[in-house]
Amino acid sequence: MYSIDINRIVKLLLPPILRTGKNIDFILVPFRVILQLINELKQIRNHNFYFSQFNSQTILLQHLLNDLFDNQLRRIYIVNTANIYYPYFYNKIENKAPVYLFRKTENIATYLNFQSEYQSINDFIVYIPSSLVINISLMKYYIDYYKIAGKKYQIQTY
Repeated sequence: MYSIDINRIVKLLLPPILRTGKNIDFILVPFRVILQLINELKQIRNHNFYFSQFNSQTILLQHLLNDLFDNQLRRIYIVNTANIYYPYFYNKIENKAPVYLFRKTENIATYLNFQSEYQSINDFIVYIPSSLVINISLMKYYIDYYKIAGKKYQIQTY
C-alpha cells in the first residue's frame, strides 16, 4: 500500500530558511486530523485484508474460528460429516467388504445404527471445548458469513 509521509512533504516544500522546529510544527497542526484519518484507513485496510484471506474451505474456516475464539490452544475443529464412514451389513450375494464385530475385550468399537441415523442433516459439525467461554451468536455470525449457501452446520461441545 502506498504511504503518505506528510511530515516529509512539509519539510521538502518549505524553504530551507524556514525549516525550524517551530515553523514545521505550526504548519503540521492542520494536518494532524489528516494523519489520524490515514492511520485509521490503514487499520481498516489491514482488518479487511485479514478477513478477505478466508473462505468456506474447512481448514480456513477452522483457522479463523481458532484465531478469533481460541487463539492460544486452538482446540476448535470442524468435521465434515459427508466423509464419515458408516458400517453397513450386506448379503453375500452383493459381494461387498465384510464388516466384523469384535468382543468387548478387544476394545474395538463398532456401532450399529438404523439407516435413518446415518443420514445426517448437517454438512459439517463445529466442535468447541466445553471449557471455552465464547459468544455463540458471534461464532454463528462468522460461520454463516463464510460458509457456502445451503450448507447446514451444528455447533457441539466436547
